[in-house]
Amino acid sequence: MSVPLDIARVRKGVALLSGKGFRVLRVRINDKIPVDPGWPERATDDPNILDSWFPQIDAAYNVGVACGPQPNGLNLVVIDVDARHGGLDRWASMLDINGHPDTAMHSTPTGGLHIFFDAPLPINNTGNLGAGIDVRGIGGQVVVPPSTRIVDGTMVAYEPVGPRGLWCYDVAPLPDWLLTLLRPIERSIAVHPSQPRPQSSGVVGNADWLRDHWDWIEVLEGQGYDVVRTSGDRVFLRHPTATSEWSCTVDPADGRMNAYSTNMPSALRDAQINRDGSVSWSPYDWFVATQHEGNYSAATSEINRRREPLGGGSRRERAAGTAAPDQEGTDVPLLFMPPEWYQQRTWMAACYQMAAAVGGSPSAHLLAFMARWATLIPPGYSIPPINGAPSSFDLLGVIAGTSGSGKTSPMRNAAELLPVERKDLRLGLGIGSGEGIIEAFYGFVEVERDDGKKGPKERRKTIAGVNFSVSEGLIFAELAGRGGTTHVTRLCDAWSGAALSTANASAETFRHIDVNQYRLTLVMGIQADMAHELMNDSSASQGFVGRLLFAWAEEPRISPRPRTPERPDLPVPPRIGTADVYAQTYLDYPQAVYDEIQAASDARVGTNVPVEDHHHDLLRCKVAGILALMEGRTTVTVNDWALATDIVSVSANVRTHLYAHRLQRRRDERHNQAAARAEVEIVVDDIKERKGVASMAETIRRHVSEESMAVGALRKKTKGPLRHRFEAALELAISNGWIKVTDGRVEKV
Repeated sequence: MSVPLDIARVRKGVALLSGKGFRVLRVRINDKIPVDPGWPERATDDPNILDSWFPQIDAAYNVGVACGPQPNGLNLVVIDVDARHGGLDRWASMLDINGHPDTAMHSTPTGGLHIFFDAPLPINNTGNLGAGIDVRGIGGQVVVPPSTRIVDGTMVAYEPVGPRGLWCYDVAPLPDWLLTLLRPIERSIAVHPSQPRPQSSGVVGNADWLRDHWDWIEVLEGQGYDVVRTSGDRVFLRHPTATSEWSCTVDPADGRMNAYSTNMPSALRDAQINRDGSVSWSPYDWFVATQHEGNYSAATSEINRRREPLGGGSRRERAAGTAAPDQEGTDVPLLFMPPEWYQQRTWMAACYQMAAAVGGSPSAHLLAFMARWATLIPPGYSIPPINGAPSSFDLLGVIAGTSGSGKTSPMRNAAELLPVERKDLRLGLGIGSGEGIIEAFYGFVEVERDDGKKGPKERRKTIAGVNFSVSEGLIFAELAGRGGTTHVTRLCDAWSGAALSTANASAETFRHIDVNQYRLTLVMGIQADMAHELMNDSSASQGFVGRLLFAWAEEPRISPRPRTPERPDLPVPPRIGTADVYAQTYLDYPQAVYDEIQAASDARVGTNVPVEDHHHDLLRCKVAGILALMEGRTTVTVNDWALATDIVSVSANVRTHLYAHRLQRRRDERHNQAAARAEVEIVVDDIKERKGVASMAETIRRHVSEESMAVGALRKKTKGPLRHRFEAALELAISNGWIKVTDGRVEKV
């Protein structure tokens, strides 16, 4: 759709910008794409060239300004804030912390902002400030007023924010805080992520690994490109939508792709800008930009999933929670186990196969199955006082992931793998009040009277084990957050094997279950973005979060999917004790476990250990004991302990990942508040500015009604501190039909 532009306004805008020493270029109408090939070098302030580019007739172009060095001495850098992807919120939060710069600024038709700065060093064209905030530097350009675009069927103009037009307002030096954020970009020009980096550990970085496993031709053909010709080893490809002979070239010698089309992805324009205006992409940059929309974190996770073995190093090192350093030298925590890990136990392999068959997470299936099976452990089986007091095998698990990632299906599939029909067990119950947790162990029984006849039914403890399944942990978190509820307290007591009692109960409603006389397990699913509700300060202070075993619901899918596995045949520990009382039975743990836990405890003396880590060793003891019992043993082996260490270490990684979500949510809330305040300020300033322009337009109307005059004379006659509004006011008076300008003179209409 073409957009009617006022040719006079376009030529005037070009003249103002070039007159201020900015490099101007032509941009397609109703678009942001430059018209001329090689525009990074061709953009100019030469009035003769610009006059030929924007003739007095048929000047149907938008106007752009090239970033980087300018004839006026500025090194122009533009912060391009998108109204989408949280850009405005993120920028507002930055300003809230670092202050609002006084510099030229434009608004875009889609509600975004262009903020102009003068950088003290070369800044490349990149998007390094987070989602929704791009940085336009060398090799980049921005569209400027009076350009327009069609948005939702309406013509909307690029406009200065108040008086801050690039042609009439000072461009401020790039603030130090922004320069600090952008300096890594400058270094990335010299050492690109695709180039080999020193590796003190000898481990191959993600960018290097991807380059070694990358086939440009296969990737581009998969994205719709066609090979049009070759020249030696150089291959020329064209996209079907391209208007030129080719879109890009690939040279196997350097392993890079040179993109000439302006339709190439711009999510990561920190790639090398070539002299001919093309953008040189490494496999890593292209992978992040085209397959993960500029999200480095998501791309890194995907590369880690592809690597075999995961992250390098030994299996034990990987299971302990770290992968090899990526291209920036940071460690990437593992949120799940590699496939071969599950083959160490028959039932673990069955969990992996079931997850693969339904397209789910093996980690989540393993947790759901283990919790369901732990419900079968008769009360009385206990952990000896290795780490303080004796404890139980009651288990609390959380399956976390994004919406639709499959947090609930592992609970259903665990029931398929482990069907149970026993009157003394309740499996898959929902959760109500804290007292309801205790009530789940009670049922009605007929009481025989002294005369031998049946009396009225009474509610007594009849259930040995209860498995709670909560499909949406947010509901649990909301219940637990209400004043007076006892969910968290009851579950913490159960996890530790303490007695359970109802509080403030009457004689009829009082319930009490003694130590070692019940078994309780729980698995709940929760969205990662909502995990902060579960991991609030109150829950953390009670040690609840540290007692939870976490699993991540999102793992790579296996193709083709295998068949559903056979149900594993696991022995159930025998009941020990009398018909009414379960006898306490300790499992045997290796001396190495005692020594390791004691050494860790000694090392923590005098240190500030986070409350969520207080139960780390006891959780390992719990998992190791369950693993032993699943094999029909009451003696824990070193292998049981090693597997438990793997499981608990990855659980800690997932917990840390969820805490990061929680912190980000808090930041986002503060950012939104700051953005709201900033938006109000902008609206107020805009209203004031519009009123000022309207008032000055009325003043111009009054002056011209008395006599016609030259534009310069009218400008001088329009006195006052707000003379910077003259151009806008003159345009408004013309558009309102009050005046006209002919041969440099203003006349009344």
